[in-house]
Amino acid sequence: MSPIGWTIDGLPEETHTLLKSYVKDVEKAYGSELGGILLYGSAVRGEFLPGRSNLNLLLVMSSYDLSVLKRYDSIHKRWSKEHVVVPLFLTVDDLQSASFAFPLE
Repeated sequence: MSPIGWTIDGLPEETHTLLKSYVKDVEKAYGSELGGILLYGSAVRGEFLPGRSNLNLLLVMSSYDLSVLKRYDSIHKRWSKEHVVVPLFLTVDDLQSASFAFPLE
């Protein structure tokens, strides 16, 4: 699922490396249940400050329930130290519904 060699303009190489490692951990934990990972916030607006800014992510899941959400606990323990906040968990249906309610978001 991970694109090879992707970059985000304005992010330091260290942050790219960190994100790529995070993506691998999430893919390993969720496998085919994971439809995609979206980065948003300061990291994509060109306002990211290394060591100060959080990395905001959205995980697109095929479905989710308590057991799926609980699997994130071990990932969170590792990545919260790196300023990766708990991601939003949404399904494709959630995203489609939200796009009608919040078209500018």
